[in-house]
Amino acid sequence: MKSLLIFGVLLAVVQLSTQAEPKCWVGPPETISKLQWPDMDDECIMEVKKHIKRELEASVTYLAMAAHFFNSANFRPGVAKFVLKHASEERAHARALMDYILMRGYDISKDEIPTIKPLSTTWDGVFEALNTTLTIEKDVRDYFKKIIFVCEGGSDPEHKSVDYHVSDFLTGTFLDEQHQGVREISGMLTTLGRIIANTGNTAFAEFEFDRTLLEH
Repeated sequence: MKSLLIFGVLLAVVQLSTQAEPKCWVGPPETISKLQWPDMDDECIMEVKKHIKRELEASVTYLAMAAHFFNSANFRPGVAKFVLKHASEERAHARALMDYILMRGYDISKDEIPTIKPLSTTWDGVFEALNTTLTIEKDVRDYFKKIIFVCEGGSDPEHKSVDYHVSDFLTGTFLDEQHQGVREISGMLTTLGRIIANTGNTAFAEFEFDRTLLEH
């Protein structure tokens, strides 16, 4: 009798548990909004994103330049080796900028990195190629300075959107390297120009200059 009573109680509990609505169910988080923690100014983040394209454009141009001087008709392996190093540096800059944007909580869409084409694919000698390289390095340097200006408030007299972290990142990571690059290439142009002037033979001057680059 006692066993029948216990069985009946257990059966009743099971029936009630199957009929009752679950009380521990948590529905979809309809009231939970996305956390708004990214804090970069719109103009600042736009300039940083735009510069990714510039860095990739510089890298692709240096790759085209290396291919030009590795060609048997224009063979200058020292120059090709030099610009290949710069191609890697510019690509690394683009990657670092992408990593920084993601770290700050922003996304990068495929439309923000369009198809990249080199600024040029042929050069009439080493001197012209180095001039192109110098122009690229100066432009990249000046773009970094512009980004820093914008992210520190730009022309805003109240400086409501100052982002010193971006400025510190760009100055410490890139700007010093750009100044050194501009100085190095300027010196190379001066050296090559003097060799051309002293020998009166551009082809011989480029050969000697290229040989020096290849040895370093």
